[in-house]
Amino acid sequence: MLRAFTYHQPVTVQEACELLAYYEGNVRPYAGGTSLLTLMKQGLFHVENLVNLKRLADLRTIEKEGDGTLTIGALVTHRALELSPLIHEYLPLLSEVEHELANVRVRAAGTIGGSLAFAEAQSDPPTVLAALGAEVRLQSARGERWVSLDEFYVDYYETVTAPDEILTHVRIPAAPPRGGAAYVKFCNRGRSDKPTVGVMVALMRSMPSGSTTAAETRSPARSGWEACIMLGAVGPTPIRAVQAEACLIAEGLTPTGLRAAAAAVAESARPVDDLYGSAAYKRAMARVMARRALERAMQRAGLA
Repeated sequence: MLRAFTYHQPVTVQEACELLAYYEGNVRPYAGGTSLLTLMKQGLFHVENLVNLKRLADLRTIEKEGDGTLTIGALVTHRALELSPLIHEYLPLLSEVEHELANVRVRAAGTIGGSLAFAEAQSDPPTVLAALGAEVRLQSARGERWVSLDEFYVDYYETVTAPDEILTHVRIPAAPPRGGAAYVKFCNRGRSDKPTVGVMVALMRSMPSGSTTAAETRSPARSGWEACIMLGAVGPTPIRAVQAEACLIAEGLTPTGLRAAAAAVAESARPVDDLYGSAAYKRAMARVMARRALERAMQRAGLA
């Protein structure tokens, strides 16, 4: 049963921030409500004040800056990201990920800011955007700050956001001209289910001048590429698989390197037994998904 609460409807971000400061923690901002209201209806969470952000038009924009950086307002829905021509052109991977997120009803209501701020382990956007080097803007009556997603998450449903702060924007740097990225996930009960495991791979390289052989393009010493590998749903927060990245640097994008990296991804996972599967099962699936994500990213980078 949903307990009574006071519903506030600010018309500016500053007003919303002042409400959060005034009620000193007994308050939560509210946007799409696809996760927060579910918990409140189930009696698992309650606050006496909800601050509705839906009137804040400034948080519904998608903009491209001169250097290629994309800035997305926190109230932009998953459906809007899926269909945005700007996202399709400059960050097609995000459109692809959003298309595979939950179902169209959830995508039409849920917002990117809510997805990131809620900090649910079984969520796709945090894993994907962290690997792309994204950062979020946190605003309060005291001022604002930008925090990288690498540093944003603390634990299950916990972030560095202060009680009086609102996540207002997501900023994603321009993709490198040479490289490839892929996100692969496994869902137990079909595409609309939450992921059992997700693996995001971003390959970035700068080819040297002069001719190179196929083998040389896969050699880290020759091609100068870098990799970022992030895991989702197999720990309290998105996990960067640093050891897997080191395997690729040591072995290159070779069959040996891919096998070693996939094995290291499984070791980096921190899964627990739950309704999505056993910890051992999730580690095994992380290894499989990592290999698939690496191969797909290589294809997109023109390396396979």
